[in-house]
Amino acid sequence: MELKNVVSKLSVVLCCLFMSSCAPTSYYQLVNTKPVGDGLKKTEKAVVYEDDNCTISYNLWTNGGTTQIVFVNKTDEDIYIDLASTAYFMNNQAFDLHKGQLKTKSVVPARMLKVIEETDITIMSQIYRDCNLFLMPRKSTINTTSFSQDNTPYSFGLRIVYYVGNNDTPHKVKNEFYVDRICNYPGQSFVEYYSDDKACPDERIRATRKAKYKFQDADAFYIEYNPKAVWANPEGPNVKH
Repeated sequence: MELKNVVSKLSVVLCCLFMSSCAPTSYYQLVNTKPVGDGLKKTEKAVVYEDDNCTISYNLWTNGGTTQIVFVNKTDEDIYIDLASTAYFMNNQAFDLHKGQLKTKSVVPARMLKVIEETDITIMSQIYRDCNLFLMPRKSTINTTSFSQDNTPYSFGLRIVYYVGNNDTPHKVKNEFYVDRICNYPGQSFVEYYSDDKACPDERIRATRKAKYKFQDADAFYIEYNPKAVWANPEGPNVKH
């Protein structure tokens, strides 16, 4: 084989290796939501519902999203959350939080807050597919698909039932969100890393590499995905052509 051909083939191989090494190893789908109705208000760190007895706070930001709530009891009596009557819903289909073997009530002491672990539901485990949303976008091909409340592919939330003290009158709360924007990002456009050097002087490791998400927000969440796994199921549950 001529030296010229060897050099040419070697250049192609090196080029491919270089391109593959520079390609993002992770991609992220950013899912933005909006509350339905006037009952939920966005603050700096949460989306909050409030009535005379309590405040219920959401922060959806996790991989896949979460509806776990922080429940603050504003009264001088214990509040009892009826888990058997409390439900998570997605697109008008309800799912029980109480599974028989679990406790049927969660108690929030008077004038205290409590994280309600039973409401920790993953909102989306698979990415939304849309031909406008490239699976492996570059910075120049990052697109956003927008939805209204009428055509959104996902609406979700919690129906919460609670009692104050010994009063047998149920209080019913429905907190609902709908997905209004979805966008795919390469990893380097979504996450940036930094060194946390705030360790105490006597600690051995003074710097820890941490991730900062550029679009983090209380009413949004993300799904980290591998394009190869998505290609393995090209006609997944949410493909729109």
